[in-house]
Amino acid sequence: MLPGGTRGVYGLVDLHGTRAVLKLGTQPQRDDQLARTARIVDALRSVGYPAPAYPHVGRAPDGAAYYVQQFLEGEAVVDVTAGLLDQILAFNALQANRAARLLAPDQDWSRHVHQVVFGDEPRWAPKLRAHSAETAALLETLQALTRPLAGVSLPSEDIVHSDFGPGNVLAHRGFVTGIIDLEAAGCGSRAIDLAILLRWGWEGAAPPERTKLAERITSIAGPHGAALCLAYQVIHIASFVIDHYPATAPRRIQKAWWMLNFAERALERG
Repeated sequence: MLPGGTRGVYGLVDLHGTRAVLKLGTQPQRDDQLARTARIVDALRSVGYPAPAYPHVGRAPDGAAYYVQQFLEGEAVVDVTAGLLDQILAFNALQANRAARLLAPDQDWSRHVHQVVFGDEPRWAPKLRAHSAETAALLETLQALTRPLAGVSLPSEDIVHSDFGPGNVLAHRGFVTGIIDLEAAGCGSRAIDLAILLRWGWEGAAPPERTKLAERITSIAGPHGAALCLAYQVIHIASFVIDHYPATAPRRIQKAWWMLNFAERALERG
């Protein structure tokens, strides 16, 4: 297993000393899903996006999916500094207008965001209502903010990574060297990825970087689209905290309130 890596990720070295990464699929994947990953990675790499090449994608004898990826130097980002953020935003811009609906018609993250916020797909509303007075108040505020947005549709022509947290961004000596783990990538609005980065990079980003991220989300998706992307992350923060950290929920839920405030600011601009 690679140092600092996750379960099912292994380092490889061939007879010439070339390093690679073997990643075993953690969930069943159809052949068309494996092919979709390869298409998306190829499309991104063709415009200079620092995704690792996937020279081999296939199945083990037991049917489990696997990916052999190019090894990239660097460590997972911890602190989203101003310099790193500028680079990340530039790479995120390369995800724009890539005809992604043709590349990944079955993996529409814009549609998924809408379903989660308005379709109660993971049954998050009852969970927030029942957990505590704090989460019930968060739910009430969130629903009041999103109610007028039910008719908002995010575009689906961008490539969306879908797990665009700092842990999937590699950097070395102040330079971004790779963006990894694209197996769930699909189509949608790249603003979704920046909302994910804001959520997972919150503690490692200074207030100016958080504000810059929120403003970029709004510039990409517009005030209503930005509020929708941010609301989606508020739901995930609250649900994650309730499921995994119920004893410390009051402190951890504060991040959901802060991100909800960014959503409110976006709407004020509209």
